[in-house]
Amino acid sequence: MSTNALVVAAIAGLVGGFKLFESWTEYGRYQTLTALATDQHGARDGETVQGPVTVTEPADPDRCLPDGREERSTGHDDVVDALEDGAAPAICAWRVRSKRKKNRGSTWRTVDSGVAVGEFGVDDGWETVDVAAESVADSVEEPFDSDTLYLGNPDIDIALGEQTRVQQLADKYLPGDPDVTISPGPGRGTMSPDRYQATVVRDGEELLVHGTRTGDSRTIRADNDTPLVLVDGDPQQQADEHYGEMRRQAALGVVAIAVALGVVALSIL
Repeated sequence: MSTNALVVAAIAGLVGGFKLFESWTEYGRYQTLTALATDQHGARDGETVQGPVTVTEPADPDRCLPDGREERSTGHDDVVDALEDGAAPAICAWRVRSKRKKNRGSTWRTVDSGVAVGEFGVDDGWETVDVAAESVADSVEEPFDSDTLYLGNPDIDIALGEQTRVQQLADKYLPGDPDVTISPGPGRGTMSPDRYQATVVRDGEELLVHGTRTGDSRTIRADNDTPLVLVDGDPQQQADEHYGEMRRQAALGVVAIAVALGVVALSIL
């Protein structure tokens, strides 16, 4: 087998393995959401409450903002306005995405993220159950790719900087996700500005919470056996979205591995 064929097969195999791993991860999220949507009071360990949020102490808005140069970027004021537009926040999950070069293309990577939580409860129709959400804020690294925090797609999406005119035209008229590499020079914009993305769960909005309650405790929390899971919106709809993504990643993985095996077979013949 030639060196070039070996390299191509290895790369295709690695890509296929990664896609299959992503597919398995999506399947785990699909299972969690399906269980919460279809059996809120039975088979799963712990207890589920669902209802409108009641905020007693809002999440700290300063913890919803990235530190550093983003504060000086075009778009920072828009971020602040978006965060302040609405009722008191119970949860603010955010991330900053940056476009990074990858082989011959580019991909978006999370470069900063966080979760801010306040003091709040969920009204289940009988009483307001307090939610000890500190464990979620402390344990989640990527809030939109988490096993315990299900927020769907970010509600807020704002560019932290000005995109060059060349890149604007490329995005508008060229297919795919084009990345123009001409340097604009300092202070004249960036090709693909970082993006601030966030979802804010506010007072009065619907939230599903799964965790542990001890005896007649009015607080639901995480313990060693049962993590605290928060779902914003319809869990079944999110489950369907994760199932679709699972199938897409699995198909890409199978194709990549088939390519790797085909290259190996052709090299041997």
